[in-house]
Amino acid sequence: MVCENILKIPKGKCPFFDTKKERMDTRQCQGQKCPSEEIYSLTAVKFDGCYEIYRENHDEHTEF
Repeated sequence: MVCENILKIPKGKCPFFDTKKERMDTRQCQGQKCPSEEIYSLTAVKFDGCYEIYRENHDEHTEF
C-alpha cells in the first residue's frame, strides 16, 4: 500500500483505497487486532484486523 498523503485514522478504523472515489478512505476494522487509538495510515499494516475481510474474500483467488 502506498499513500501519497499520510492520513490520521480514527480509533477502530482502517484505511483503504476506494476505487469508486479514487482516493483513500476509512472503514470499520474487522477482526481481533484493530487500532485501539488514532493511528497514521502508514502504520495500518501492523493491524491484522484491517485486512481480515480482504484475506477471507481473496485468499482462494490468489495466484502466485
